[in-house]
Amino acid sequence: MREFIQQLESRTLFSATADTLVADLGAIRTDIAAVKTALLSSAAAYSQDIQKLAADLKLAGGADNVALGRQLRHDAAQTFAILRQATGKVAGAINSTSSRATAHGLALLRKSSSHAIAKLQADIAAINAATSLSSTHVNTALGANTIAADITAAGANNPSDATITADVNQLTTDQGTFTPFLTAAQKLVADVTTLATDLGTLTA
Repeated sequence: MREFIQQLESRTLFSATADTLVADLGAIRTDIAAVKTALLSSAAAYSQDIQKLAADLKLAGGADNVALGRQLRHDAAQTFAILRQATGKVAGAINSTSSRATAHGLALLRKSSSHAIAKLQADIAAINAATSLSSTHVNTALGANTIAADITAAGANNPSDATITADVNQLTTDQGTFTPFLTAAQKLVADVTTLATDLGTLTA
């Protein structure tokens, strides 16, 4: 009995299993796809309605409206391009670090050594850095967003134009399409954190 108890040391009793690590990585890859899909869906919704507002501003006439419509198209294209680029960088960094760490974790489960533990500890640090990078990139991209200001200006410049008012209201509603993107991003961060935690049990 004593020998059996000695085998149940903390490493054996509380460590993640191979199935756990594989499941963690699978969840992360699913999350990455969900983030990308949600962003594309939001961009598609905005694009159609922004084009309509820009066209209606041109029809309304006036140099200010024409310039604002042009600026709106430019800002929307730039904002979503920045978001797509940021999301791509984040997804790539998280996927590569998580895949590498999972592979090293599985190798450590097969055969433990001080070198393998040190390698996995470095992987966990890389995962945490990639997670921090994700927040920085996405927040920077959202912080540079000027679409809302352009939409507000369109309404303020044309308070009695029912068509433009309807366009502005629709675009305000479109802001809700960002929610699935942000929700998916939060789930990704949570699942990456779970993987890092599970891997950490192997180095204890």
